[in-house]
Amino acid sequence: MIPLPPTLSDLQMEFGCVPLHLDAITSSGVLWEVADGQFLLRVPNVARYFVERGERITIQPDPEAQMMEVKRFAAMTPLAAAAYQRGRLVLNAATVVNGSGDAVAFTGIGVSGKSTLAMSLLLHGWRLLSDDLAVISWSDAGGPIAEAADSGLWLWPDAAAGLSLPSAKDSGRTFHQVENPKIAGPSRLKAIVRLGLEDGDRVSLEAELGAKAVMSAGYAIYNRRIALAIMTPVRIFELLAEIVRTTSSLHLRRPLRGWSVDDVTRRFLEWDS
Repeated sequence: MIPLPPTLSDLQMEFGCVPLHLDAITSSGVLWEVADGQFLLRVPNVARYFVERGERITIQPDPEAQMMEVKRFAAMTPLAAAAYQRGRLVLNAATVVNGSGDAVAFTGIGVSGKSTLAMSLLLHGWRLLSDDLAVISWSDAGGPIAEAADSGLWLWPDAAAGLSLPSAKDSGRTFHQVENPKIAGPSRLKAIVRLGLEDGDRVSLEAELGAKAVMSAGYAIYNRRIALAIMTPVRIFELLAEIVRTTSSLHLRRPLRGWSVDDVTRRFLEWDS
């Protein structure tokens, strides 16, 4: 139905009846509920998604929903919930892979330019791992591995124009298909890069260490409230600490005004070289 990362390759996905509410709810939000081993998401006019113990996602589409939208939402929060039920962390990041096979996850708020920088790096020969959701697994040697399956990036029209890209418009944004072999498989996570803004006139890049690095990685968790509702805070902290122990944690900031994606790309590539 949707591409699955290797760590979730045995996840069953099927259409069926989904309850309106769960029994014995332990945590909830406006559109979601958590019970022991269960997660329910209600997306108005699209579908209800029922995730059970990281093993199965049952989907009940709205009669008027477009299947593309049903699948798009399935690949987001329900997939993340299944990973959390298996004890895996999921990052909200645009993740790309360099020529050496190392993954870099770009995190930050919605307007920070994650996808734009990722696309710029693709134009420099990097490969796409994910535009939105990266599941973290562990290698036999104990290091973090970034896993995902994506086929494109979503950019705002001005970002697409700035990169001289053709586009297919959808909901105010532009979708850019990335053809194989530009799609990368599971890759060693080299760095988590938090994107931000500053009042100065230059692009800056600095390392984050210790507790600050753990906090930055924590901000990158996909749907943190849901992660905390499914996993224990202690387990999440343990996994974050292990990630920052073996990866670089960076803060890449660009000026509020008078900047270009080329400037940001150039500064980051200086670090990666």
